[in-house]
Amino acid sequence: MISFDGSGHQITGVRDVWPNGILFRVKRGEETFYFGCTMSNQAAIGFQDLDRDQIEAMLTAAGLDELERRLRAGIYPPEESDYDNVLFTSEQYEHLRAMVDREKDCLWQERLARGWICTATRPGGDERTSAPLCGGCLIPDERILCTHLMHPTIDALGKGRIKVRAVVESPLCNIGKDPDDGAKCHLGGLECARRIVSTRQALPEPPADVARRAADEVDFFSLVYRDRYGSRI
Repeated sequence: MISFDGSGHQITGVRDVWPNGILFRVKRGEETFYFGCTMSNQAAIGFQDLDRDQIEAMLTAAGLDELERRLRAGIYPPEESDYDNVLFTSEQYEHLRAMVDREKDCLWQERLARGWICTATRPGGDERTSAPLCGGCLIPDERILCTHLMHPTIDALGKGRIKVRAVVESPLCNIGKDPDDGAKCHLGGLECARRIVSTRQALPEPPADVARRAADEVDFFSLVYRDRYGSRI
């Protein structure tokens, strides 16, 4: 079991709750509680074009977003129960569909102004990438990625303009498991998959125009001081 400080929660995914549901197990120290993510039968009708694995991936992403948001907001863990859940209805259809269609984020993806690169590219390989190439890569989206996965080695394979980005060497696992090609190193993929969510409160970022605001306040104070005392500060 991974150790972490009291400001974090360890999340694991538990499968096969019911055909339209996902259950997460959340640990903080010795405390454990469960968070379910389900959708109504009426909502499920809108996803008949998806197979079971796609529905599970969609609910994992949607449920995890909601769970991590509540953890960071200090709503969890619940005080009166060891279980809570979110039920997505047909009114949240667009939100759920966006989980299916959303562009992949990757820890090793760097979006430069004039083109993306893959920082996990093997030395001497073609590091150029794009949204379609990243979407086809087996390394999971960072929003569901297991915290243990490390050092994937990836390259662009294929001829001419028809290329795919593929894992060319097995990634490493920080707890010594066999990640194979890393494709299942995400919540709902492998039993050992974990995510650590920090809930330590951070100081908010200062406004982007803080320098201008400060200068305006200084100028205003200087005018008031001169009018009141007849001299400069």
